[in-house]
Amino acid sequence: MKKLLLLLTVLIFTLPLDAAHILSSNMRYNCIDEGTYEIELEMYRDCFAGGAEFDEIIEVGIYEGEEYKFSVSSSLTSFVPVVYNGYEDCDPDADLLCVEKGIYTFTVEVPISTEEYTIAYMRCCWADDILNILEAGATGITALTTISAEAQQICNKQLGINFPLAFTSCPDVPLELELPLVDSEGDTYEYEICLPYEGGGPMGSADNPGDPTTCESVTPAHPCYPPYNTITLADGFDEDNIFPTLDGITVDNVNGTLSFTPTTQGRYVYSICFTEYRDGEVIGLGQSILQLSNKVSEINNTTVLMDESWSVQYFSSSNEMMVEVEDYSGAMVIIYNIEGKLLKLASLHNTKTIISTSGYANGTYVVQIKQGEALSSKKVAVY
Repeated sequence: MKKLLLLLTVLIFTLPLDAAHILSSNMRYNCIDEGTYEIELEMYRDCFAGGAEFDEIIEVGIYEGEEYKFSVSSSLTSFVPVVYNGYEDCDPDADLLCVEKGIYTFTVEVPISTEEYTIAYMRCCWADDILNILEAGATGITALTTISAEAQQICNKQLGINFPLAFTSCPDVPLELELPLVDSEGDTYEYEICLPYEGGGPMGSADNPGDPTTCESVTPAHPCYPPYNTITLADGFDEDNIFPTLDGITVDNVNGTLSFTPTTQGRYVYSICFTEYRDGEVIGLGQSILQLSNKVSEINNTTVLMDESWSVQYFSSSNEMMVEVEDYSGAMVIIYNIEGKLLKLASLHNTKTIISTSGYANGTYVVQIKQGEALSSKKVAVY
């Protein structure tokens, strides 16, 4: 099992590359002087998607406890393409993956307080092909960091998580990621898997008229007060099964590793929450959103089948799915349940194909169309 150094916040499993558009995010603070903090926000986007480019200027809210204090505007400091590197037994085709990282760096000045400070940025929307978020393409993200009262007193520098999102995983190939346990100040860290925060929504976009600055909008204007809600998981997922793995996810806080064996191709999101200690006392909590790209087995020869060329619908009245394709020649339909179990593999003989879902449990299913070396996937809910 190969060990990789993690330096990011969201992980992805890659299937279709037409999603829009946020993949991951990470925010951390660095105390410069008493009450003065440098904040760094990293955002990751799918540049094959049809979503927005990085915002040239963003608005970040500052909260003392749950009280809104003020907002800070920050310009895009830099953005770079993410280079995808493989690891043992997993060699992705970089031509099929396109991710960009945008960085915003700004300064916040606040008086020392007995309350924690929350620095929060909201933006819609997640990549809509993320399989474990309910209505991912209509759900926003909240990136945040908190500065505890204890951290303010000692002018703490938060280590944060900086996973470079420069790799994919592969089905059935074990992956071990390295988690830093000690920072430059000697503070120690413990980790656990958790859920990202949601924030914002599609209101104010071209397809959803309305005020684009409300807390349910594409670019919320603060105040949108903490605490924030975590994402709503799609059917078939829960906090003990955030994405499909062979034997679960193992976080080793002694050796500083996170390990798992992904089983299902696709794109998923989760977070790592960490607790920071100094001299045995908790001085801070944080969260890093991760996304892991899990490639298809033929990724080196696979092209992208445009989603517009086919559709899938579920009819609860008849307990059936209908798959409709523009061109069925040489096409196959493949259906997995959300845990990655193959349920159906069949050739298509018409532009419209009816598939019985009798015996399918209520939940989310992944429907794929494979045509030659081209592959595309969509989610459908059975209820």
